[in-house]
Amino acid sequence: MQSEMLYKSLKILNKPIEYIRYPTEGHELTRSGNPGRMMNYLLRTLEFLERYARHPEPPPATVT
Repeated sequence: MQSEMLYKSLKILNKPIEYIRYPTEGHELTRSGNPGRMMNYLLRTLEFLERYARHPEPPPATVT
């Protein structure tokens, strides 16, 4: 499975990584999957973005 190979590669490179597998779910998890697993996936995605994709604060405006 490609996702497992990516996980193992990043783990070897000492990158921060988590691997979550949702049994019996496929690519349709976010559209028609189990509602509990869908919520878990969405919360994990939000947490990932908050942790790793924050934009820096814009510099204060200067008056010229």
